Amino acid sequence: MCYQMSHGFFAKVDPKNNFHFGNGGWGAWELAGRFSFIDLNDEGIRGGKETSFTSGLNWYLNRKTRFMLNYIRTHVKDRETSPSFDSGRADIFQGRFQIEF
Repeated sequence: MCYQMSHGFFAKVDPKNNFHFGNGGWGAWELAGRFSFIDLNDEGIRGGKETSFTSGLNWYLNRKTRFMLNYIRTHVKDRETSPSFDSGRADIFQGRFQIEF
């Protein structure tokens, strides 16, 4: 997604050169990053705290087709559950292929 300042909204990425295997067009590439945090602890409720870091790579073959790869590193702490589980870490690899009709 790219932000269109002149119109005030997000629009699709439209590669200057669509991907074409034999003709040298590689589409468009996008690097993305995100940090998120949530605190689910409140008075007697101990839902825990979670922080996540996400890095992503998007490849737009053309205006309607893209591949997305993400790596997510997350950490949970200060949780009370039954059975006991206080904290933990996770490394997540995620991929998606999207076609718009």
